[in-house]
Amino acid sequence: MLETSVCIIGAGPAGLSASLFLSKAGIDHVVLDRQSFPRDKVCGESFDGKVFHMLQRLDPSWLRELEAAGQVQKCRSYSLTNSWGHKMGIRFSADQTPKLHVKRLVFDHFLLQKAQAHPTARIQQQTNVRKIIQQKNGVLLKTDQGDVFSQLLI
Repeated sequence: MLETSVCIIGAGPAGLSASLFLSKAGIDHVVLDRQSFPRDKVCGESFDGKVFHMLQRLDPSWLRELEAAGQVQKCRSYSLTNSWGHKMGIRFSADQTPKLHVKRLVFDHFLLQKAQAHPTARIQQQTNVRKIIQQKNGVLLKTDQGDVFSQLLI
């Protein structure tokens, strides 16, 4: 059985961000995801300013790294088109935090690589959680890769 302080289910942007902040604090943890990386997702390729600030708090160089590779674009406007072809433009002022456009395939894989670089993080891909059992001193997860006991589940 694998024992850990924290277990995170899901290695999308939220799960990997949680992993990165735990690593920054030196907390051992496990991230479980049923898929394997790199993986493509058709949703969520436009991120609001909260993601910009999250990246800045984790490591200010990461956004510059993505920009230098041509993987991310800062955006201050959107154009929405409905099924009849009508367009609506939305502009954000220059003093607001920019929105970010980056392919989920790229962004998820970038965060995964950063998370895997920390010795406090263990990432298990292709792991299905079959059952979650609340116990007195934590949570037992039954997975197809074996049991995981964690004091905290995210």
